[in-house]
Amino acid sequence: MRIQETLATLYTGMNGQYYYGDSAWNYVYERTGINLKAILEKVAEENTESK
Repeated sequence: MRIQETLATLYTGMNGQYYYGDSAWNYVYERTGINLKAILEKVAEENTESK
């Protein structure tokens, strides 16, 4: 977590963007309208159940 916060600070300082954790999933959703996290969680759950 500390490394991710440092990277976010560095990218922001260079006028960039850095997303991690829930903010990354929110960014993807805001840009695409697709809840990729929910899709991936469903696929993982289905794969776990089939084993």
